[in-house]
Amino acid sequence: MAKPTAAVSPDTARVFRALQTSDDIGALLRVHFDAERALSQVVNEAYIDAKALNLKYFGQKLGALAAIGVLPLRLEPLVVLNKIRNDFAHRGRELIEDQDVKGLWDAINKYALGSITPDFSIIYGLTGATETKVLGSMSSREKLVVLASLATFWISALPDEWRESGGPEAPDLLHTEFFPRAKKSRNL
Repeated sequence: MAKPTAAVSPDTARVFRALQTSDDIGALLRVHFDAERALSQVVNEAYIDAKALNLKYFGQKLGALAAIGVLPLRLEPLVVLNKIRNDFAHRGRELIEDQDVKGLWDAINKYALGSITPDFSIIYGLTGATETKVLGSMSSREKLVVLASLATFWISALPDEWRESGGPEAPDLLHTEFFPRAKKSRNL
């Protein structure tokens, strides 16, 4: 059963800074950091002793959520975001491209049943003045920030959903394919 902890809360100020920057790398790192922070909090909520899992990498945290039954469609946008981030970090990319946005948008719409269309609009602003922007008219960087933020918000909502439904029940981790070394070391 889920541990009683504070709800996961995305950093809207970080998202706003990611929208405002002209630096693609900075924008990507901000939304990836926020997504990983949310993943860590959700994993901590889902597992009684999450620290014992020793999950250091983004993909491991996604795997831990998949192991307790989080829908792959819900995780896929973050898988795509992580791939984009890894391309920047390990292949020296510096610009968010249309293909990055398309991949993330496609993954988002598989989960959202096609409801995130080019006329999807957001209202943003931290103090006083706000601005409405339509997704279809945004730059690739802005689109990626908005889409990554949607994926992060959806993951962040899991603990509240679990509290309402009474789940999740963490599996016996030694019996999952996610931890094959642990499975081999045990006399089954």
